[in-house]
Amino acid sequence: MYRFEEEDAGGDNPIVPVGFELRVPEGWTEFDLTGETLAERRAELTRQLAGRPEALEAVDDLFAQFRQLSRAATETGLVFAAGAFEKYEDGLFMANVAVFSFNPPPGEDVDLIRMVEEIHPAAGQRAEHTWLKTTTVQIPGAGVCGRIFGVAEHEMVPGVPTFQVVTHTAVNVPGMRKKLLISCASPNIDQVDPLLDLFDAITGTIVFWEDV
Repeated sequence: MYRFEEEDAGGDNPIVPVGFELRVPEGWTEFDLTGETLAERRAELTRQLAGRPEALEAVDDLFAQFRQLSRAATETGLVFAAGAFEKYEDGLFMANVAVFSFNPPPGEDVDLIRMVEEIHPAAGQRAEHTWLKTTTVQIPGAGVCGRIFGVAEHEMVPGVPTFQVVTHTAVNVPGMRKKLLISCASPNIDQVDPLLDLFDAITGTIVFWEDV
């Protein structure tokens, strides 16, 4: 559950949401954004995966991404993050969700489709490994939202591409100028369809709440 710092009602709407809640599956860890939870979870997985260099490399890549988010939380508007790290006999399942909050510049609005399209510019994607589709989705309480989903290329280290299943959804906060970006990602690109279904379900749990 996250509470917005300010209420910025628009128009004549006297009651505006002051926070939101996003539910994640059982077994996922909600991060404290200070890095302490991340460090503990990474150390645990490193012990479990000793002797499996490929799995350890994947873990390092994902936690490097979360460290970047944690360090830049204030600048990026990161307000919520959670993830799953599950070890199986034949591999490792990793996925995460992050929610970013921001206000458009005064007097301007943001097109939700354009907002998600800018996350993964077409020029940065390799056609033989990636595909992305944009669409609109309806979320109860939030109305029509912009979404981009598919398999995207991402570079944690310049020149070293990694590929992730992604779903990014841009949401208007009801009654406010504020926007949310709900970003879900996983390096398990062999499970594209189940992951896209999972990310759609997680995003759809968002609920805005009010002080009455």
